[in-house]
Amino acid sequence: MSSILITWAVLTFSMWVATLFLSKMKIEGGIVSHFLVAGGFGVLMTLVGSLIYGLLGALSGGLLFLFSFLGKLLAGAITLKITDMFTDRLEVKGFGTAFMAALIMSIAGSVAEYALHNM
Repeated sequence: MSSILITWAVLTFSMWVATLFLSKMKIEGGIVSHFLVAGGFGVLMTLVGSLIYGLLGALSGGLLFLFSFLGKLLAGAITLKITDMFTDRLEVKGFGTAFMAALIMSIAGSVAEYALHNM
């Protein structure tokens, strides 16, 4: 249970960092809104992220399976836009912003997890 809460906190942190760097991405409200948006994104990523990744890989003729990082970033960006459709708390203007947010979230999340595991 605690690992789920840590993962959720890291995801919330990484989304917050993305909003700091991207003027076209906003999460309305305070910390509770950030946790709710991150939770919704996490659930959607779990439920449809792998499906999106698989479809992108198949549609690219397997190329995105070879470049797995890019495929996962694209799946994250698509899932972020889907999350945006389901909540008024999140605003992501354009797919380019969603892609950059996925990249920033990936880097910030990796740094946060590394820091937590090496304390």
